[in-house]
Amino acid sequence: MYPYFSKNNEEVTTTNYKQNLIEQEKVYEIKEEDEFKNYVLEMLLEAIEQENYDMRYFEQLAMIVQDERQKEILRRIHLEDTKHFNMFKQLYKELTLKEPIFEYDEVEIDDSLQEEIMDSIEQKLENIQLYRNLMSSFLDVGVRDMIFEIITDEQAHIQRLSKL
Repeated sequence: MYPYFSKNNEEVTTTNYKQNLIEQEKVYEIKEEDEFKNYVLEMLLEAIEQENYDMRYFEQLAMIVQDERQKEILRRIHLEDTKHFNMFKQLYKELTLKEPIFEYDEVEIDDSLQEEIMDSIEQKLENIQLYRNLMSSFLDVGVRDMIFEIITDEQAHIQRLSKL
């Protein structure tokens, strides 16, 4: 991780930066090609699961919001997350020649709208980090561009959500 991705109230020091680099090297220290492929496929399945959850989550959130402007923002995010889900799913099929098998987490909306928005912003930030790691795993420029498009969409989602 970069030194500016520190935990709350943690002072960023050279030692923290060096420790982060050491931890990062451990994550990417994969010696066998098959292990690396499995690692990438696991990340891809995680991305599929997350986008599947997000598209259903924002669809439900849009249904309970009364304000038409907010409803439209949430509906757009839902549609873009559906696009991301399909893109990741297609990539998985192209790599494995199989349909992805993944878990469907149940969508629960319990908190206030403000709490739900804050939680979804946090989740989008985590998604971006996953997608960056996934993007760095591919050499194919087309795949990297596709994942980059998804990352920029997620960043736009965060901006839209922060205005709600």
